[in-house]
Amino acid sequence: MGAPTWRRRASFRHRNTRHVQNEVVVLVRLPGPGPGIDESERLDYEKEDYFDFKWWPIADVVTSDGRFYPRNLPSLLDAFLAEEEIDEPFELWS
Repeated sequence: MGAPTWRRRASFRHRNTRHVQNEVVVLVRLPGPGPGIDESERLDYEKEDYFDFKWWPIADVVTSDGRFYPRNLPSLLDAFLAEEEIDEPFELWS
């Protein structure tokens, strides 16, 4: 696991409550495909609110017109993978 090179502060609304959080993103390189996603420890609200997970090929993230969290993931992914320091400005999500 790499050092936290991507730092950001974000605010979002979840279940009618405003949250503000400081986030760090770290790089983890795997020798092969990502492992299965273990959902056994998910909380009830996570099961209700977050219903799909998957591993994405890098090229698919960069070219996707989908919505990601963090929102700037597609445009910052190359810099992140190059292990550049990223201090992303505040993001108001919802």
